[in-house]
Amino acid sequence: MIKLIPVEGNSSLARDSQTGAIVNINTQEISEARDRKALKQKEKLRMLKLENDVADIKEMLTKLFERL
Repeated sequence: MIKLIPVEGNSSLARDSQTGAIVNINTQEISEARDRKALKQKEKLRMLKLENDVADIKEMLTKLFERL
């Protein structure tokens, strides 16, 4: 069983007694961090889609002007 030792001066952190690793034990902060990460990923995908759409429009316009 993992024993967590509170970190002095920060109630959101604890040290794993077996590995010495510092872990965040504040579930609200962890949840908020996951939400921020998901939002950032969603925005990144949105930006990639917009870039692809602009590239497609540019290609269509180029073909259109070549026909004229």
